This record gives sequence, structure tokens and C-alpha cells, in this order.
Amino acid sequence: MGSMGNEEMAFGAFHLSVRHRTLSDPHGWISLKSRAFDVLLTLIESRARVVSKTELMRRVWGDLVVEENNLHVQVAAVRRALGESARYIQTIPGRGYRFVGPLKAADEPPTTNLPARMTPLIGRRQELAAVAHLLERTRLVTLTGPSGVGKTRLAVEAARSLRERFPAGCWWAALGSVTDAGLALRAVAASLRTDEIQGKPLNEGLAEVLGRGRVLLVLDGCERVAAAVAALVGELQGRCPGLKVLCTSHVRLGLAGERVRRVTPLVSMALAPRVAAVRPGAGRSFAQPAWEGDVLAGDAAAEPAATQRPPRPSSRAPAERAGL
Repeated sequence: MGSMGNEEMAFGAFHLSVRHRTLSDPHGWISLKSRAFDVLLTLIESRARVVSKTELMRRVWGDLVVEENNLHVQVAAVRRALGESARYIQTIPGRGYRFVGPLKAADEPPTTNLPARMTPLIGRRQELAAVAHLLERTRLVTLTGPSGVGKTRLAVEAARSLRERFPAGCWWAALGSVTDAGLALRAVAASLRTDEIQGKPLNEGLAEVLGRGRVLLVLDGCERVAAAVAALVGELQGRCPGLKVLCTSHVRLGLAGERVRRVTPLVSMALAPRVAAVRPGAGRSFAQPAWEGDVLAGDAAAEPAATQRPPRPSSRAPAERAGL
């Protein structure tokens, strides 16, 4: 693919990075596969004219022989990514496609890749406030709890609500599928696209992006590679004085200064009457789960560290474990 001269371009609410091959809007990065990105980039480069289907296919697929339907699929993918702004890609019947609309150079790269909000977060207002308060007081906060309890959703919404406090960046990396500690660094770099910075080691690229000022890094699902994540967080925070980290994990990382909050399940509507009957004096709403107290790293008795074996499940009856 060619170059537009400017590596960072903007149109409407969108930001396109030629260097990192990313498309983003104010809500974060937009998923766009390689061929679709090449279609968009080709149309932007040739925005002064109509690009024929033949030329588009040659520019995007090179010497490969592909059916015209493949081009239609990629153009449709671009339009889906642009959503209501799909009008930027205009079809010229019998001739091809053209990019329309104002385009300008953008000096500032995108500063977030947070996942898009899918559904509202209900019943976690106190927890969101607690996470925000902890991140004001310390540089590392870990949300712990079993799988499925809502740690990820809570971390996403907390990060989203705090974006204004971190003008230099609010970044997200999912580590739940990483089982090899040696791949933890690569997974984080790939999530932030710093692995595409040429000529620099992965940790150097991360430090460059995360060291630009007040930055929040969210690391989701750290439990399988907790020790490697702890080492990486320690290195990055040592090199990036404005960096704060929010982790989700089954266990704490065990770093000095770490604050740990355990996320508990929301009590369901069906159980609410039974909870009220057993504990009539409870002032907490069924939609507001109890939080354990803050746990400082080093308090091994309160929360298992990454190097410790988690406590065995309680042998008490289910009703007793639920507090019924």
C-alpha cells in the first residue's frame, strides 16, 4: 500500500493511523480486518477521483486472482465499521467507489482502545466509585474474584468513567486466553499495537506509549500469567511515572503498594426476599454486593498472591456459603 504523506489522518469523528493500521473513534479502536483497512486506505489516498473496482482489487489483493464479490464484502465491512457515517464511501454505479468528505491531518494518535459498551452496567455504582477512589490513592489496583462474577465489566466501565483523568491514554489488554508466561508481554503489546513499532523491543514500545503522561492501563484476566504480569507492571511503572494499572485476576499480583478489591456476585431478584427475611436489618440493597476491605500487598492471609495456592472451596453447605 502507498503512503498519504501524513501517518495520522482524521475525518469526522474517526482517526486513521497509517503507521499502526488502526481506525478509531472517540469510543476506542474499531475492529477492521486487513483487507477492509486496505480498501479504506486506498479510497482515502485516491479521494480526488473515482477508484474502479479493477484498480481496487489490484491495489488490495495484488497479483492474486479473486472474485469481485470479495471486494463487495470488504466495502460492506468498511461501511459497517463507519456505522451511520458510512456515507464516506460513495458507490458510483458502473464505475467504482469514491471517498467523500473532509479529510485532515491529525497530529495526535488515538488514546484509547477500550471495548465498546454493549449493555448498561447495573447495580455496581458503589463499586465504580470505590475503584475510582483507589486509583486516586495508588498506582495499582487489582479486582479479584471467581470467573463470571463481573470483574471485566466493572473494570471496563471504571476505565471508561475515568478517561478524563487520564488524558494521555486509557488502554486495555485482554490476557485471559494467555497461558504461556513468555507471551504475556507480546499479548499486551499486540493489544496496544505497539508491536508494530519498527526497530524497538516490545517493552520499549510499550514504555513509549505508556510514558506520555497520565495513563491508565487495564489488564484483564491476569491469573494464568500473574507472575509475568507482575514483573511487567513493575518495570513499566518504574519507567512511566504517570502510569496507573487496573487488573482483573483470580489472585493478586503481590507488588508493593497494590490495593486489592474482591468483587462479589450481585444478589439476584429471586433471592432478594429470602435475604431480607433472614437479615431484616440489612441496609444494603439486593443490587449492591458486599465488598471486602482494602487489602494491601503483603497481607497474604487476606488475599492469595500470584505465587500462592488459592484457598480451597469451603465445605459448608450452599445455603451457609450464600449467607442464608
